[in-house]
Amino acid sequence: AVNIESQLQEFVSSLFWVLESKRLDKSQEKLERPPLLCAPFERKDFIGLDMDSRTNKKRCVGRLRKQLADLTLQASLPTEAIMHYGFAADTLRNCNDWLWLAACFEGLCAASVVMLYPNLRRSSGLQRFSSLGVGGSQGGSGGIGSRSRNGSVNTNSLPTGLDPTVVKQTSKHCLSPDEIVDKYREAIVHYSKYRNAGVVETEASIKAVHVLIEQRRYLMAAEFLSNVVFINLQLSDEEKILRFNALADLYHQIGFHRKASFFRRVAAMRCVAPQNQQPDWGQCYRLLLQTLEGYKVCLDPLEFRKDGSQGWPSLQIQILQELVGTSRRMGHNALCTRHQAFLVCAMMPHLSDVERQETSNMLESLGARSGSGPAPLVVQETGIIIPPVNFLNIPICRKLRATAPVTGRRAEKKLSLTGDEDSGPFIFSP
Repeated sequence: AVNIESQLQEFVSSLFWVLESKRLDKSQEKLERPPLLCAPFERKDFIGLDMDSRTNKKRCVGRLRKQLADLTLQASLPTEAIMHYGFAADTLRNCNDWLWLAACFEGLCAASVVMLYPNLRRSSGLQRFSSLGVGGSQGGSGGIGSRSRNGSVNTNSLPTGLDPTVVKQTSKHCLSPDEIVDKYREAIVHYSKYRNAGVVETEASIKAVHVLIEQRRYLMAAEFLSNVVFINLQLSDEEKILRFNALADLYHQIGFHRKASFFRRVAAMRCVAPQNQQPDWGQCYRLLLQTLEGYKVCLDPLEFRKDGSQGWPSLQIQILQELVGTSRRMGHNALCTRHQAFLVCAMMPHLSDVERQETSNMLESLGARSGSGPAPLVVQETGIIIPPVNFLNIPICRKLRATAPVTGRRAEKKLSLTGDEDSGPFIFSP
């Protein structure tokens, strides 16, 4: 059997040694005229400039040093990378190279985060399945963390639970938690000066959000996320859906559940936008279901409003109406009827007289077509169960008044047939 795990370790190890060899080559280079590294959209900005000027030479040296810092960080040497990033930042600041200065700040933050938060966003190891090879590690070399540069076994990660102050003492250049946030903010400001740097500006903002989540500074994380919203990017419809979903996930992590539901709903609407040539009503419906938690809607009538009025009725009515319309476009009449019944049952006090009449007529029409019983419905591909709806609160008795019965139904005292009224006991004896 093929040992996938060993082959994967061998592949990752080979990548590491390629990076290490390239890092050593770059660190030993001594060029009289260093080349100018530039982003693709920068090439036209250097046409006609004197590349032999002192400022441009500093720019070339600073960018090469920044590249060396990137290779050093990728080779798992964060302490040395911090020193290279610091030197490159000082050089690039003197020649007003804001784009690459921002990249230096971002790399400086990344190296400091590696040292201060070694377990940040670390996923679990490779999960073994029965279809994969079950052989041991024979024949395969270790990964990056299992082999050092001299061939000995070593781990590049810090022990779990290590106090960040201990790591701070190992490198005087390591940024503090507050300095990391400040450098990220400064990098984002410099990125925003370039129209074509929207993608890297977005990535830097999201990285800062993850660090702030680790620091439990959720309000500041929301500020960085709001910056992501206003970055103008040229994306396809599918990429826009993924972007809004990512924003919703991040807002959910920082506890902004209503904001997360808002962006989840925006992603759902993008699935069926008029300009979308292939609308996906199924995905739209599944995303709308995920917004219910943020808007405090529980589809179980027995649990909904159990503890009193919660949420925002106008938003809840709108999202339920969108669920009805989406399920109808999917052709699932039973789901459509169930959501319409829940809308009538749960939101009746917040509907006007005209809206009550319209929703009731629509429920009558849908019920006649679906014919579904009061059994729970299971949403395909998600496994979500939509509970049945019983109209326990309709009709509502608001006032009780006793009225006299009509003539002919009133109780009357029956007159005795005999003239003399016998006041004694009635004794029956056969």
